[in-house]
Amino acid sequence: MQEDAMRTLRTLFLALGIFILGFNTAQAQENAIYQATITNLTNGQWLTPPALVVHHSFFSLFTLGEEASDGLKILAKDGANQLLEIELSNVPDVYNFVSGAEVIPPKGASVDILFWGTQNIVLSVASMLGSTNDGFVAARGLSLDLQPGEQKTFFLTAYDAGSEENNELCAFISGAPCNN
Repeated sequence: MQEDAMRTLRTLFLALGIFILGFNTAQAQENAIYQATITNLTNGQWLTPPALVVHHSFFSLFTLGEEASDGLKILAKDGANQLLEIELSNVPDVYNFVSGAEVIPPKGASVDILFWGTQNIVLSVASMLGSTNDGFVAARGLSLDLQPGEQKTFFLTAYDAGSEENNELCAFISGAPCNN
């Protein structure tokens, strides 16, 4: 990473009651590197590697009451971010997509993810709730407009992708407690 990019490092903490999300900026500047620290505050719910999407405010990762995209359905069902990344690579309002590499265990475990952004665009985040058949947590349209040293906290919300019946059978759950 370039030295000037490191000087603009900003920190982001994600939480959802499950995650805590906040930003800390070293310097207000057009292009900056952000560090997302995602902490799983649940007591027993594993989170799959999260997808971070930096985009224009006109774009929305999903709309309540409407069918989720195929990529978001796969993220919610299997915890895989690849199809969502492919889908979003052709969307003009999406500037950056970063996929976490690690599952985030419950009870306070954290992972750090670097991504770039500017003050004029927003961040959306999504991750599968590992012990569900198509549940995910997400935050949409989080502002990256921060002053040096400023920190914000956001709470993410749990959603159902609506891709299958919520039968809670282990044959349809990819994570713990079903040992898949």
